Amino acid sequence: MKNSIGCFSNAAKYGYNNINNFKSSNFDYSSVSFGRREKPVIDDYDRYMIQKVKQGTLMPADVNQWYNTEYNKIRKVNLNNIVQNPYLQNVIDYPQVRGINIENQGGWKYRSAENFFSEKDRASLNVINHPGLINELDYFMKTGQYNYCGFPYKVNNLSKFYYKTYADASRWYIREDPVSLYFNDKLNDETYSALAQITSKYRNNALHNAEGEKTDWFKKEQSPDKSMIIPLIQDAQKVNNTLAEFIYRKSYNSANGNYVLSSGVYEAFSNIINKIKKEKSHFF
Repeated sequence: MKNSIGCFSNAAKYGYNNINNFKSSNFDYSSVSFGRREKPVIDDYDRYMIQKVKQGTLMPADVNQWYNTEYNKIRKVNLNNIVQNPYLQNVIDYPQVRGINIENQGGWKYRSAENFFSEKDRASLNVINHPGLINELDYFMKTGQYNYCGFPYKVNNLSKFYYKTYADASRWYIREDPVSLYFNDKLNDETYSALAQITSKYRNNALHNAEGEKTDWFKKEQSPDKSMIIPLIQDAQKVNNTLAEFIYRKSYNSANGNYVLSSGVYEAFSNIINKIKKEKSHFF
């Protein structure tokens, strides 16, 4: 398995000496490009929706279907012949590291070492379905300690974080980033480097927006906030009011006045707006 930043970290401490033991002899992981994505292109479905924009017949249900289709192009991976790891579900359900809290929410398990769920930075991981990954992340999240190349390390200025995985291990490969990390503050370089080392041997393939980068399976992503979402809504207003209204209703929380979108949903809406703009000269 490709490793982009050097030697494998020491998984023996966590009871997983050879990650290749968890691969099936009947399926070649190396032949699959998990999460590789072409740059957004306009396909026949997009043209159908853009025609509705042109005719002024685009409805909220159309926008909902369109953005979900675009989101699936960004995040999801459609593979039928995927090997399930028989040990993964047990580790997802029952932490091997003491002091790890688990909260079930929307089909995900959120894992944390502290009771906070704020978010300043986030990162995605395109990684294989291995229980050692979860154990190592739990241990690092709790202690700031990890092993790499057989040597112990400790991050003193740890960017505290929590992370999520699918609650059901069988859904691990539905999307290119089955693990997402959320940081209570800005992700500093020391923590980033440590996480890259910890996850390097579990690398699956490049994330769609990280190809060619040194840590292409591990990507920091900006969490969209009000300063990003309001301009997105204003940009949408220039091409279609129904689209703009839909983004506003999806992002605005009337209870606290905040605007919130996930990075994947933000990217999906941005792609749709850009596709409409690209075709603008043909019908506006």
